[in-house]
Amino acid sequence: RLLQVSSTVMTPKCLQKLAGALEFFISSGGKVDQLDRDAILGDPNNPKGDIATFIESLREVIKTIETNIENGQDYSVLELHRDLKKCYTEDVFEHEILKKMKISQRLDRILGKTLAPIHEVSCRGVNQSSIWGCMAAAIWARESKKKPYWPAIVLGILAPDDQKEDWHTSLTDRNEGRLPEKLRVDLKAAKRRAESGLKRQSSDLMSYFLVEFMGSHE
Repeated sequence: RLLQVSSTVMTPKCLQKLAGALEFFISSGGKVDQLDRDAILGDPNNPKGDIATFIESLREVIKTIETNIENGQDYSVLELHRDLKKCYTEDVFEHEILKKMKISQRLDRILGKTLAPIHEVSCRGVNQSSIWGCMAAAIWARESKKKPYWPAIVLGILAPDDQKEDWHTSLTDRNEGRLPEKLRVDLKAAKRRAESGLKRQSSDLMSYFLVEFMGSHE
């Protein structure tokens, strides 16, 4: 997951959420959420030794995040991962391997909570499409002869028997399964008409496409 989204630049909203999670991690003594019972950092108001150094480094990361938000500077997932890792690997916990492992695991959970939605968007939906799980093609399409052509993503294909390929059905089923229930029900009628059209046509057989117009989610 980290490799796939490493170059992604996080939005201010995402960075604010992350900064809040890191602040909670410090103030709670090293807890990510209610699943954690032990405060691995001890008393956050009276840290000592490597713990104090680690907390200070983590606060610097929070300041960096807040500065980037304020100045509108890009901050990628890879940069975030690098900065967090430095906090517990550089000149600290050299003789406390278990402590370092626990901190690493909990920061990875914080990072995972942040990256999971980003990864989901990268894999299953983008600004151009909120639906597609597997794109067949990008084409120019229009809703009717009165409408202008617009770039669109092909999500499903109904083709005549002599043009049909094995992957058409699996691709269409996968993308239809990702549609919201109401939209899927509404489209069933149009699909039935298309299937009937394929059966009626005797010459000049046409394929039917389910498309999503880029950027419009329609």
